[in-house]
Amino acid sequence: MALVAAATHHFTYDEILSITKNFSQVIGVGGSSTVYYGQLPEGGLKVAVKKLKESGSVLGNLLAE
Repeated sequence: MALVAAATHHFTYDEILSITKNFSQVIGVGGSSTVYYGQLPEGGLKVAVKKLKESGSVLGNLLAE
C-alpha cells in the first residue's frame, strides 16, 4: 500500500456529493456518524467520508476519536 503525502483540502458539499455518488455506499456506521466510500475525480484516490449525525454530543464524540 502506497502512502500519500499529507495535504489539506476543503471540499464543498457538492464536491462531496459527487465524490461519494450521493452517499450511495455505506462502509461503516457508528453511534455518531456514518462512513461512506468515495473516489476523488483526479487520480481516482479512494477515500472514506465521515458524515456526522445531528446530535448535541456529536462534536465531543468526534474530538474524542
